[in-house]
Amino acid sequence: MRAIQVREIRRVGDTRDVKTDVRLIAASNRDLETAVRDGVMREDLFYRLNVLPIHLPPLRERREDIPLLIAHFLQKFSKDLGKDVRGVAPDALSVLERYHWPGNIRELENVLERAVVLGAGDMLSAESLPESVRRERPSRGPELVDIPDEGLDLETTLDDLERRYLQRALDRTGGVQTKAAELLRMTFPPVSLQAAEAQPRKAWRAGRRMTFLVDTVTRVVRSPSG
Repeated sequence: MRAIQVREIRRVGDTRDVKTDVRLIAASNRDLETAVRDGVMREDLFYRLNVLPIHLPPLRERREDIPLLIAHFLQKFSKDLGKDVRGVAPDALSVLERYHWPGNIRELENVLERAVVLGAGDMLSAESLPESVRRERPSRGPELVDIPDEGLDLETTLDDLERRYLQRALDRTGGVQTKAAELLRMTFPPVSLQAAEAQPRKAWRAGRRMTFLVDTVTRVVRSPSG
């Protein structure tokens, strides 16, 4: 903590502090604000590290980067492995852009290294890719939900689900209401007067969503720990 705060360290066995000139970059695949709130991460460490946060979406949400990454990795592996691979065939590119990449860039890197090792010729074909990548991910249909024998209160169930999504959106956006609304594809302001008159129930629910966002942020701002 001292090294981060005052940029000084003391070597083991030494009696003098040494100034450091470093740039510290920390990365995590977890929601650190939630981790702090749950007591999993130290709050003082979080605020010392959280100077310039950068959110990097998973690869499946930025597929336009896949061709650039492919070119980079092919150049790297061609040099390292002594092969002359100039690119990927259209069918292989289609497969790579369609795949959902649960392992993100590291998985893409491993797949391309394997393809360069096993492939032949100067263009990688779809056959050089692993079967797990070539196999198209089946589209998921609507998930069926069991209804208890005694029935359920649909409005209460939907309210609870909605509230959890709203809270999650606030957590992810640091309590910024407009960004939370954008994340959930909500309009801000949520509804117009004409929409409220035409669809009162929908307008009421949309208005209550924004009330939840405002009330939640207000509680956070007023809390002593904030």
